[in-house]
Amino acid sequence: MEVSDPVQCLEAPDPHTAFNSPDGGRYLRHASLNGGTPYVWTMTGTQVGIWEVVGAGSDTRLEFVRHLSEMWAFGRGNAYHGFDVDLDERIGVSFDRHGFVTWQIDDLSDPTRIAVSDIDDVYGNVIALSYPIAFTSGGGRNSGRTWNVSDPSAPELLEPGFWSTTESWNQHECDLGADRLASGRLLSLVG
Repeated sequence: MEVSDPVQCLEAPDPHTAFNSPDGGRYLRHASLNGGTPYVWTMTGTQVGIWEVVGAGSDTRLEFVRHLSEMWAFGRGNAYHGFDVDLDERIGVSFDRHGFVTWQIDDLSDPTRIAVSDIDDVYGNVIALSYPIAFTSGGGRNSGRTWNVSDPSAPELLEPGFWSTTESWNQHECDLGADRLASGRLLSLVG
């Protein structure tokens, strides 16, 4: 494995300097959004920062755009994200202390919150979107949830008790996480 030289240290302006040390994030680019300019959405703790990718080659750098204060993303590093997006469908999903949240993404620098579905005693720090289905898991009682987001303004909770750890089909020694469930590699159906 070859290690390349660092290109840049992140430089978010005051009072956003905490975003200079992200816990993880997503590289987002779509030809029909923002003129094809790529963006990086990072997580720092529970906060989401938006960065624009500017320049080319060795001059490539990230410029801080804004703190997306309306989105709380309880993520756990690069392997687990507190938000996910489908740029072809122009929607995003997150799961925070307020509940399950859907987003309209017409501008990668400024997504718009569409709906919040309140769920008692549940928050998710892992969320995966495989449109039109979103999967969430994390802390709280029976936090595994499956959502139909085909209408992002009215997300529908599907089978609320299916992921409960009290069900025999969920008696496993490991936590698969929503990201692996969405890929289908580790999801099996019980007949």
